[in-house]
Amino acid sequence: MATLTIRNPDPQVKQALRDRAARHGVSMAEEARRVLQGSVDNPPLSFPAKNDEPDSLFSRMRRRVEKNGGGFNLEVPPRTDIAGECTKFWWLEEPETPDISE
Repeated sequence: MATLTIRNPDPQVKQALRDRAARHGVSMAEEARRVLQGSVDNPPLSFPAKNDEPDSLFSRMRRRVEKNGGGFNLEVPPRTDIAGECTKFWWLEEPETPDISE
């Protein structure tokens, strides 16, 4: 069996691993083995390259669009209204006030 030594782990990561091991009732070494095995069995979809843009929602959407040909085919509706005109809706009209001057 091989030995793996991890030097200078982040203290927060080490404490989180210790807490996680305690919750599962195993040693830190066993928990580390389980975490490593799980990450190998279920790798993330992709890792961004070091010089790539950060893996934000925008960058993931952009990669997906570029993979599918770089764009969308959207139908543009025809323009029917003349600029400056708008339709008045009945719920936006002011109610008529009754004439009480009689």
